[in-house]
Amino acid sequence: MWPVIFPTPATGHPVTMWDRPELVHVHAYAKAHRRNPFGVLSVVLARATATVEPHVSLPGGGQVGLFVALAGNPGTGKDQTIATGRKAVTFTRGGAGIDIDEFLLGSGEGIARTFKGREGNEARTRALFVANEIDTFDALAGRKGSTLSPQLKQMFNGQPLGFNNASAETNSVVPEGTYTAS
Repeated sequence: MWPVIFPTPATGHPVTMWDRPELVHVHAYAKAHRRNPFGVLSVVLARATATVEPHVSLPGGGQVGLFVALAGNPGTGKDQTIATGRKAVTFTRGGAGIDIDEFLLGSGEGIARTFKGREGNEARTRALFVANEIDTFDALAGRKGSTLSPQLKQMFNGQPLGFNNASAETNSVVPEGTYTAS
């Protein structure tokens, strides 16, 4: 692991990224669970962006969202790193915990339907999508007629999601600016 070095403060001591008060806990938690701190931080950051409502934007008007890929050989602990990142930080707003809804990737149509309200339910504005195995993702994206990759690209760019269908009941269009996804 290569430390990220920031400019030396007035004290003359170099400061690493992990010396920031906000990150001390994440680093210590990762080390205590024998996980890579950068991997755990990546999961924490993806989860953090999944707590942000879509009316919050970045300077210049961009949507908040983060795509993360943990890469490693089989058996190197990627799933355990994700589990550690889930437990490392609890996100709250006004003293109450924020639920982070996680969904396994399945199809491009499924991404849009994740944000659509179901009978009697309000539309969802935030979601965290997970693909635990790259082989599964490749199989889903490689199916004939798959819309998974194009929809992920649109989601990454904050563009509208979904498809207009002949029936209003199956219409799955999600306008830009109405969702936050990681």
